[in-house]
Amino acid sequence: MSRLGRSARDRRALLLGAAAIVPGLLFRFAVVPYARELADARAAVQSERDLLARERGLRAEAMFLPAVLRQEQARFSTVKPLLFAGEEPALVAADVQDYIDEAAVPSRFRVDQMQTEPARSGRGGLIAVPLTVRGQTDFAGLLELLRRLAEGPKLLRVGRLVVEPKSPGSAGAPEPEVLSVTLRIEGFMLERDAVPAASKPPAGSAVAGAP
Repeated sequence: MSRLGRSARDRRALLLGAAAIVPGLLFRFAVVPYARELADARAAVQSERDLLARERGLRAEAMFLPAVLRQEQARFSTVKPLLFAGEEPALVAADVQDYIDEAAVPSRFRVDQMQTEPARSGRGGLIAVPLTVRGQTDFAGLLELLRRLAEGPKLLRVGRLVVEPKSPGSAGAPEPEVLSVTLRIEGFMLERDAVPAASKPPAGSAVAGAP
């Protein structure tokens, strides 16, 4: 076979080999990097869109924040007088005791004992400060005490009421029956963190608020 024939055949083999290899090289070094860059670009665009959507959402919320704050402040100021002022449950418990004493005197309710119980957190940022009150009165005096507690300027809840006869009245005598009464009464204070920001007093002052 002549050299010229071999050269022509070798060139055809080289061309066929190149035709088989070049597409693979193009795919690996051109198509794949381009696809990666395109995917990264799309991810970056989506990230920017998400960020823009969040920013628009925050701006929309910011437009309503002043109105929401005003509503909370109005709600706070409406029920603030109903709660006991104080930063600690122990101080509020003492105020609740004084408040009950003031209601008991005109009700002819003789307080024998007041026992404080651990405070507990409730809904709406309220803290319930419970006391157990034991005393003596007659039926009319008990009704008067309950009326004063219900209609008074502070929010109280009577959670338990136990009434037992202590000494029956004498037959034909005007003295009413004496009752031994046990009440569980809760006063309420506001957790400090639940006070609306614009309504918080300076540090060291008393706080009372709304649920």
